[in-house]
Amino acid sequence: MEIVTSILSLTFLAQVLRLMTPFYLGASAANFSERGGVINISIEGFMNLSAFSFALFSIVTHNLTYAIILTIFVNLLFSILFALFTVKLKINQIVTGVGFNLLIAGITKFLMVYIFKSSSNTERIEGLPDLNLFESIPVLNAVFSDYITIFCFALIFISGFVLYKTKFGLRLRSAGENPWAAESLGIKVRRYKLYGVMISGFLSSLAGIWLASGQNSYSDGMIAEEATLRLLQ
Repeated sequence: MEIVTSILSLTFLAQVLRLMTPFYLGASAANFSERGGVINISIEGFMNLSAFSFALFSIVTHNLTYAIILTIFVNLLFSILFALFTVKLKINQIVTGVGFNLLIAGITKFLMVYIFKSSSNTERIEGLPDLNLFESIPVLNAVFSDYITIFCFALIFISGFVLYKTKFGLRLRSAGENPWAAESLGIKVRRYKLYGVMISGFLSSLAGIWLASGQNSYSDGMIAEEATLRLLQ
């Protein structure tokens, strides 16, 4: 009975909603990419890259803002590279996704051993500051604890509006659903596919930043299920 009570408690629900952040951001990243007609199965790799980059830049710059900006920049560069292979060179998207996952796993592992002399984790870093916007409401305060989580919940409405209520969203969906018809109407299909992949890279970078911030470090394999278990401890 105690187990059922704890599961149904508001505190448990608040933690579940907060820990939804990286997974929803990753799912939204895949959604925007696929809406543009590019299947991106390397989301985990991009999250891994951004988590490592955030930890590295936080340690090097000692500035949270610079670390976030540089991390997003790195992910966008890799997103453009991914789009080059899948959109420009038309290499199989699944093969490219698997290749990027392996490439990023190798790069992060190598750099961690080379820079930090460790194959498991980096030095500790400063996490995202607590906002305490709802101090008088403990449950809401536990959920909306940082800017990325707040953005995650706002993204539920933002993504729906962008995809279905804007010209950009219509063109992005047409590039993925019927590129030949879109081309006949003068829409630059390749350009919108690139936009979709870049948005995917941006959102996955936020997911990685959130995970590294929550753990106050980067550790090898942290994007897998054990990352959530560590955060719950």
